Amino acid sequence: MQSDDLHLGGDGLVHPVAGNTFDRPNGCSMRPDGPMMQEVIRNFAGRRALVWRVEEGIPIPPELVLYHEHSDHYSLQCASPMTLHDLNRLLTDFLNANGEVTSQEESCEKYPF
Repeated sequence: MQSDDLHLGGDGLVHPVAGNTFDRPNGCSMRPDGPMMQEVIRNFAGRRALVWRVEEGIPIPPELVLYHEHSDHYSLQCASPMTLHDLNRLLTDFLNANGEVTSQEESCEKYPF
């Protein structure tokens, strides 16, 4: 499976991607709730989508960083190089502890646009 949001370095580790010019994401894509996010949720096709909501102001663990990539798009990514397994565990733990998960359909019903 290929991911547009995650790329491994030549050393097999996930590296943080940051800088003044947006190149590509390298973590969990995030957007604030608004017209663009509502459009993404409603028009997402493919595998069954889950929508995670994390309230503004929730502290980010020191191993992760929330990077503003462009416009209203952010990515929650590793703060330093780590294995894909470790990044997945950190993201999963963070979302399970701090997020609300709904299906694509439930999100559209619960948060009408």
